[in-house]
Amino acid sequence: MSRKTNMAEARSSLRRTIALWGLVAAVLGEYWGVGCCGMGPELGVGRGVSIPVPAAYEEGLNGSAVILRSNGGRRWTPAFSCFLRLQARSGRYWCSLAVSLGNVVVWSSVEFPPSEACLLELTGDGELQLGDHVPGAGGSGNHGVIIWRSGTSGQGVKQKLQLRRNGNLVLLNQANHIKWQSFSFPVDILLWGQTLQRSTRLLSPSDTMTLYYSLEVEDTRVALFLNSGQQKYSYWEFRPDDLHSNISFAKLTSRGLALFNSTSHEIGLISTKNEQAVWFFSLAKNGSLVFYQYSPSIGKFTALYQPLVGPCDLPFSCGTYGVCTSSNTCSCMQISQQWSYNESGCLLNYEMPSSFCNDSCTAKLVTFSGIGTILRAPPTIANVTVEECKDLCLEDCTCKAGLFSSGGASPGCFHYQVVGGVKQVGAAKLADEVMYFVKVPKGTADGLCKETRSGDGRKKLVVVGGVIDGLVILGLGVGILYYVISVKRHNPRSRAS
Repeated sequence: MSRKTNMAEARSSLRRTIALWGLVAAVLGEYWGVGCCGMGPELGVGRGVSIPVPAAYEEGLNGSAVILRSNGGRRWTPAFSCFLRLQARSGRYWCSLAVSLGNVVVWSSVEFPPSEACLLELTGDGELQLGDHVPGAGGSGNHGVIIWRSGTSGQGVKQKLQLRRNGNLVLLNQANHIKWQSFSFPVDILLWGQTLQRSTRLLSPSDTMTLYYSLEVEDTRVALFLNSGQQKYSYWEFRPDDLHSNISFAKLTSRGLALFNSTSHEIGLISTKNEQAVWFFSLAKNGSLVFYQYSPSIGKFTALYQPLVGPCDLPFSCGTYGVCTSSNTCSCMQISQQWSYNESGCLLNYEMPSSFCNDSCTAKLVTFSGIGTILRAPPTIANVTVEECKDLCLEDCTCKAGLFSSGGASPGCFHYQVVGGVKQVGAAKLADEVMYFVKVPKGTADGLCKETRSGDGRKKLVVVGGVIDGLVILGLGVGILYYVISVKRHNPRSRAS
């Protein structure tokens, strides 16, 4: 059977499964009716739904089984939906549970690559489980590997999984008390009426968990962070006017993101400065915050307000080793003549070392004046000279860049594990006070680490060089001797003597 036929059968099988579940959901909806929260069908205790993994892979294939729908209401014109989804991406199928507002996914569980089927089940003891349906696993055809769970087993969840009008996915016990809710585990979007506690944070979508952005609530501020490995650097913050109360939580209102103290008194507001109501706001993949409104005329969500608007406000708007100039354009650090800049950032025909923790290339520092970084490092090394600040960076193999400030509001020595957020310093006085330096390989041609050779290789190179020198000297000696003999042969006086 051809590959094209396998793909066609895979799509047909997936669509039949989704259509069948849609029919079952519709029937269950008629049976259950609409609850007090304005919901369609509900997933009851002891029930589940699954989407089989097609035998053949097809990039971009996207299947979903709708489990719950909200009735919306005046506030929510595009209704919420809860669905199980199976997506084809990067050569694999990915399974997850998600909630969408219209066509925007506003919450999702962890995603994983299933082997047989994407399975969602509300168990008899009241726990919501998402896993890989593996036929015959555990001695039964209905078991598999559990990847994600709500953690509500044995907590008296006897009702159904419900989706409320505001998009909150909840599990209730018999006393209608919430035992689990999606609002307590935000991902990258905060919905209207949803709170962000001190114990939670928004995380940006990212291709890797080694470099991502987060929005966090602290005692005296709400801040955006660039997370790199075990380190994080703030690059934007908002502090309330009321300095006498600590922030307890943040809540998205129609006017913007409001900050509240422990007595639920509003002490600050990140205002959208717009009369249009906010529906949700998100932490984008590039680290930007965006407040969204709904436009009924076009049936889409559009950006209402962004606190960070210029390229110099974001850590990597000019890419790695890029500099954001005072005219809001991007250029490259003059480390190498081989730098070139495009929309992706500064490019080289070679890569800088990912770390300087090996002996193949020793390091040196290239110093720049007139530029700084928007990244604020957590530790500040105070009471050191600029040379001591540089030496400390050279001794730390994880340090890729540093900044020394001799004045201003934050004097001291700062070290970074990333080279980003670099911008031109506007004031001439401040330019003299700030010194930024970047670590590059030492003993290189134009900043490029030469081909690494072992110790034996270097010795061989020295030996070969000595042999060549000896041959040259021997050749010169033979030439001189030949010349002397020739002169003597043609000189009569020499022959007589």
